[in-house]
Amino acid sequence: MDLLDADFVENKLLGSIKEEISKTRCELTDIMAAYVLHGKTEEEQCEKFKRALLPALEHAFTSWNTVKDDEYVMKENVNSLTKELT
Repeated sequence: MDLLDADFVENKLLGSIKEEISKTRCELTDIMAAYVLHGKTEEEQCEKFKRALLPALEHAFTSWNTVKDDEYVMKENVNSLTKELT
């Protein structure tokens, strides 16, 4: 993903994550994590986190206790993302 323009990745590929993460089990957590972790420097990783993941996480925490289909969708998605980031 380093070859792709950061704005393209964040707006086109990851732009729908904020909405998707609250609706259903998100299948994109591995892509989100890979995008952040493939920064060449720690500063680049932090910038990618702030621009791409932080807005999605802030949105997730506003709906933290929402139950959909007998599961805490947000908690499961954030847990999955955390595992991918480690």
